[in-house]
Amino acid sequence: FVGRQRLGTQASRRLWHAGLRVVRAGEATGPPGILLQSDDGTTLTLRLDSHGDARAAVSAIMEARDNLASAAREAAVSEGLREVSVSATGESIVSAAQHAALPYLRGDVDIPSVAELNDLVDELDSATASLELPPAAWAFVTAGGRRVRARARSTLVREGEPVGDLVQVLRGRARVESSSGQAVSALEPGSVIGELNLLTGGGTAAMMTVVVEDEEDAEVLGTTFAAIHQRLRSVRNPRVWSVRFGFSLARNLRRAIAARERAALRAAQLSPMRPLYYRVTLNRATSYIYRAHPSLNLGNFQRWLTDSLAAQDPGTTVVLHAGSSGNKIPAVIPPTETHVQLEHVKRALDLTGLSSALRSRFVTVFVAESGMTDRPSAEEHVARTRKRRAMFSVDAHPQDNGVWRAAPGGRLACTSRGEVTLTPAEAAAELIEGRVAALRAELRFHPPRVNALHQLIQGSVVVMVNAGPLHIAEVFLTDEPTDPVAAEWLSYGDNVRRARARIRRALADFADAVARAVAVSRAAVAHERQKYGKFQEMVESEARKLAEALRPYIEGGEGEEDEEDEEDE
Repeated sequence: FVGRQRLGTQASRRLWHAGLRVVRAGEATGPPGILLQSDDGTTLTLRLDSHGDARAAVSAIMEARDNLASAAREAAVSEGLREVSVSATGESIVSAAQHAALPYLRGDVDIPSVAELNDLVDELDSATASLELPPAAWAFVTAGGRRVRARARSTLVREGEPVGDLVQVLRGRARVESSSGQAVSALEPGSVIGELNLLTGGGTAAMMTVVVEDEEDAEVLGTTFAAIHQRLRSVRNPRVWSVRFGFSLARNLRRAIAARERAALRAAQLSPMRPLYYRVTLNRATSYIYRAHPSLNLGNFQRWLTDSLAAQDPGTTVVLHAGSSGNKIPAVIPPTETHVQLEHVKRALDLTGLSSALRSRFVTVFVAESGMTDRPSAEEHVARTRKRRAMFSVDAHPQDNGVWRAAPGGRLACTSRGEVTLTPAEAAAELIEGRVAALRAELRFHPPRVNALHQLIQGSVVVMVNAGPLHIAEVFLTDEPTDPVAAEWLSYGDNVRRARARIRRALADFADAVARAVAVSRAAVAHERQKYGKFQEMVESEARKLAEALRPYIEGGEGEEDEEDEEDE
């Protein structure tokens, strides 16, 4: 019902199939109101005159549901709507991301260039964590001058109650402080606060503290519209509510920005920008994982880190140590020196036992890899090359005396370290799997990036220096190898059959990816045979030779794989 008017089954069903749902509809002394919310988080508030037809208004909205704002305005004109209030997750953000996110989200500007995308990431990364949103963004329905809480699953925040995403001050005064205790902004009644740090793909979140100045004359509302609850804790004098924000704030805005970013990058034939991660250890103390902008490669990050440490203590000499070995930092450090161990690490999404939805928001494990040989003095050989994988865990919710605290500067402290060593066969299988992943990622571009695709194809079918898939097959998949080192590997006896099955699967995927890449290249250069004809003929010939050479190794282990499956069962 909207007021005394019944929407009816048909209108309700149309709303449901369109992804709209009635969040709240009520009647009071003034005009009745209806609040619609779509799956993407957009909300629409309508207030009807006494002669307004609710079902006709819904029909008008449905006809232009791709743009709720224009639909609402059209409905207001044609169906006697007295007042229309429209709010959307992205359109409501007016302080931190207005100049960058709003035109980007609304589509008011053309697909930006890569430089503009970099500027967007910089602006959102440096945006303040305090967002002041207009009251309409909180999706209140006003009826007869009386304000009612109309947001689904809204809760009044009290000590110990769950809270998520956003907090609004309804009554009284409050302020927001950063994790260091610095005041960020004052909160007047009606203002909303939240955190935008995760918008650009970061793995950490800032900690903000809401300080209510007058506990007796204050009312704070927390929304849990994403159904992700965070625990609220408090201390006395003054009343402090520490809230972990941002777990899924602006989820829909993030999706919209990511979608437009992907479109822009596809148009520019570039790969998506992703943050870089570095592990930093100071003087054998706590290690930290830093999240850096994609432009900060290892050399740039070293310079930035050195300058930052030198500025903190001008009389200290900064000594950098590259790599993962902790023995590089001396046990006794002179007081005039600061020793820094620095290495590049990667996110280990697949190593967490979490759901994909949670992994997309928080990364808790990072990996650093390095090669090693069984006999360092011997000649390097693929059958003797192992891989050392160090795994560093961080806590996405660091606490200090029971209160969540995040380390400043885009970093999180490492809480534990683990290390595994891959066998030569496992390292070889990962090498092939990495090549398959690179080929598949390149094949996703439409239209294809001819130069980048040709480089990958050439590196896959014409091996110059490193051991290629065929050499790996000859070493690990030959029953009676003539190579003494390969014969030595067979004597290991540990999971030989399982390792061979993994290599065969990787080789089969590799052969399929190469065939697809060559076919895509053939179609892409069909109109430029004079320019690319000789290269295309060469890679097609090499690809055929490679496929013929790999076929016996791929097909020769079918019996072993069947035995492995039976063993697993």
